[in-house]
Amino acid sequence: MKDMNEKAEKDMAKEVTSTKHHPKRVVLMIADISGYTKYMLSNRKEELHGQVIITELIKTIIKQVKIPIEVAKLEGDAIFLYATKQGTEARWERTRQLIGGKLVQFFEAFYTKLLRLHETNMCKCGACSNSDRLRLKMVVHSGDAVFYRIGRFHELSGVDVVTVHRLLKNSLDKDHYILMTDSAYNDIEFPEEVEVSEGEERYVDVGRIKTYTYYPPTIERYFVVHKEKHPKKPSWMKRVSTTMGIMMKSMLMGSPENRGRMSKVAFLMLFLAIFMMSFLAAGIPLFIKWRMRTNLAEEVAGLTAARADSRETLDGLNTMQASYDEIRNTLNKTEEYTGKVDFILESVHGNLIRGVKLTGILIEGDNIVLTCLATSQNRLSSYVSALLDNSGLEAERIEKTGSRRGQQEYRITVRRMQ
Repeated sequence: MKDMNEKAEKDMAKEVTSTKHHPKRVVLMIADISGYTKYMLSNRKEELHGQVIITELIKTIIKQVKIPIEVAKLEGDAIFLYATKQGTEARWERTRQLIGGKLVQFFEAFYTKLLRLHETNMCKCGACSNSDRLRLKMVVHSGDAVFYRIGRFHELSGVDVVTVHRLLKNSLDKDHYILMTDSAYNDIEFPEEVEVSEGEERYVDVGRIKTYTYYPPTIERYFVVHKEKHPKKPSWMKRVSTTMGIMMKSMLMGSPENRGRMSKVAFLMLFLAIFMMSFLAAGIPLFIKWRMRTNLAEEVAGLTAARADSRETLDGLNTMQASYDEIRNTLNKTEEYTGKVDFILESVHGNLIRGVKLTGILIEGDNIVLTCLATSQNRLSSYVSALLDNSGLEAERIEKTGSRRGQQEYRITVRRMQ
């Protein structure tokens, strides 16, 4: 009996492989789903549905885990992660940035998955209806850890491993944060937009721990961003597939009776799938023909509308051309009459007649109007003839309009010679 006990102890010693003489410098992280216990207790009757949702969220976080971060193990509703501090200083600097960016990405991936499950799941049970109340929190600590193996299980141990688990019980009154110790904050480089607040936690066994806390955007903000990226509502087929997936996975987790029921459901779903495929095989060619006819009718209507638009555009261009011609003629006429007025003004200086004074020149339509003061109409006629000589203009009529200071006011209408 003694020999058997000694042999058992030796076998156990072989199974336990430890690197306690060479502890590694690590960054330890725990991603924990807040509200898990209350969520499961509040939905006992639908706990299988609740566990399926929790499992999907945990799988989403694990998919985000990439080197240098590795999964140590699953701890119920939490994931224990670590990253070893090794390599050159330049390599570690890059690793610090990757860890900081990945911690922030965990939240985006978690809440995106949570929203997709909530908006595509048609099940109205308590677990499915209240899934959007779940939150994610993370605690991070940097220190030493001993890596060892018991059989096929890999474990981490040490004071710093205990410390990071203690941080899950803290004084924060929120359930949505990244809580870091001072050593972890110094080992991680976050994106520039991340702002932290200092704090302190106290434990009987671990003592006082200086902390830094980052509060990610609210869940509502993540939902708004998700809606902006995916403005369309999920299709009916997507909602059915998600709901059926949760139901089938929950049956697999249940008792043998539930698994028997699930086999019947699976058979029914297979039958429905075959029916749908047959329906689609017959309906798709008809749909294609109908769609081709609809497209052809739309193209004809489009061409007709384009032709009408072209005619309207051509009429508009013709109207614009007529307006342009009218404006051009007006400009030419204005330019011509301006030259005539300049000629008259130059003639004024060379044709001064006593008792006659030019007081104004206007362009009215196709005519030029002169206003003058004169002591007699004979002198005025002589004056106008001298002004218009060699100008290509002639006086059409001379009208007396009034008198001023012993002189008569006249209005002379001038036109181009016929």
